[in-house]
Amino acid sequence: MQTKLIIVRHGITDWSVEKRYCGRTDIPLNNSGKKQAAELCRVLSSEKIDAVYTSSAKRAHEFAKIAFEKLPIAVMPELNEMAFGIFEGLTYDEIMRKHHEIYTKWIEDPSGEDIPEGESMGDFKKRIESAFKKIIRHGENKTSAVITHAGTIKMIISNILAIEDIWKTKLEWGCIAAIVAKNEKEGKWVRSPLF
Repeated sequence: MQTKLIIVRHGITDWSVEKRYCGRTDIPLNNSGKKQAAELCRVLSSEKIDAVYTSSAKRAHEFAKIAFEKLPIAVMPELNEMAFGIFEGLTYDEIMRKHHEIYTKWIEDPSGEDIPEGESMGDFKKRIESAFKKIIRHGENKTSAVITHAGTIKMIISNILAIEDIWKTKLEWGCIAAIVAKNEKEGKWVRSPLF
């Protein structure tokens, strides 16, 4: 049997529509986000899922409860989005007005530059890798669904595919990335085009 992870980005929030950086601010889904969760429930209705994991954020947990209404949900704060510090709640234009130099340096070298009051890229990477290793260990030879955030998913995908600039990966709200871990003891992953 294969160990399969179905990794999903939560649905749309009001801050998504406004294009605001949302790391630790606990914003709920809006009506569109709830509809996306219901659609995912329909899409995955024939998939046998053994476990569901979500971050502790309302937008992810609420999405998981709608999409996987009949399954128990394990909340893992380790799956939370990166803490964006002084960028939190701001749009790109607002950041460029208030923190132009800091933002430019961070975008050019996210591993070398930290966001003031935020989480370093190194700490974020360690946290996400640890969370996914736990999920794989507990779900060996099973299928697990993980509802989380764009940054979290980009970090794990960049790790799997050895992509240096994680922010270049595009993920829509409510999208699915299906990934199979074939050799979890050595941490080797392969993508699976299942969806």
